[in-house]
Amino acid sequence: MTRSPSPKRLCTGDNKRDENGLEREKELEREKRKEIVENVQKIEEELEQLSIEKVEEVLAVETKYIVKTRDVYVKRNELLSEIPHFWKQVFLRHPVVGRYLNKNDGKMLMEYLQTFDIFVDNIGSFRIQLIFHENPYFSPTILWKQFDLLEEEVRVTASKITWMERAYRTYAMENFFFQWIVSTDGDQGLAKIMKEELWKNPVKYFVTNNNDNRDKDESDVDESDEEEDKDIEDEEEEDDDADALESV
Repeated sequence: MTRSPSPKRLCTGDNKRDENGLEREKELEREKRKEIVENVQKIEEELEQLSIEKVEEVLAVETKYIVKTRDVYVKRNELLSEIPHFWKQVFLRHPVVGRYLNKNDGKMLMEYLQTFDIFVDNIGSFRIQLIFHENPYFSPTILWKQFDLLEEEVRVTASKITWMERAYRTYAMENFFFQWIVSTDGDQGLAKIMKEELWKNPVKYFVTNNNDNRDKDESDVDESDEEEDKDIEDEEEEDDDADALESV
């Protein structure tokens, strides 16, 4: 007579089958997750490649339009060169830049400013350039300051100024602008103002001030007319008073 398996043995066998089943399920789950992660990584690689392509295309477009706008800026400078001391007036009339050029030494040195120019590239780096007429104060006649945007910093390089005489060097040391143009610190505050305001819309600062002066002149004329009218009225009143006294 064959014996039936004991309940204990049946329980042990069932537990082993359950454990094997759970282990298999976990393994399948791990394989599934691994497959999903690998597929997601492939998608992320595609996205990264698209980002690279986007940057390359944007840079290409930027380069294209930098060339186009450069030609337009050249035409603008040619026209502005026909206005005597145009850039000097723009610099002096700008509410921020003008503060550093209002001294006599600044006005004297800026008297020789011929052209103001800015060159930009497709990654945001830019170069400020000022061209002066031959003058008895300093050389060379071209002064520049370059801002190169690197991955983690801004690298600044600049031209040097050679002053003709000790007196003119003293003038320059007292003038913030000429100190700034030859310095190589990373401060971009004034440079950005020159790039975004002076360079992009110089006529605004040239014309606005002229209009203000014109308004002031007209106001002075109006005040003068009013004073003249008042004087006439006073004279008439004095004449009336005199007539009244004579009649008495």
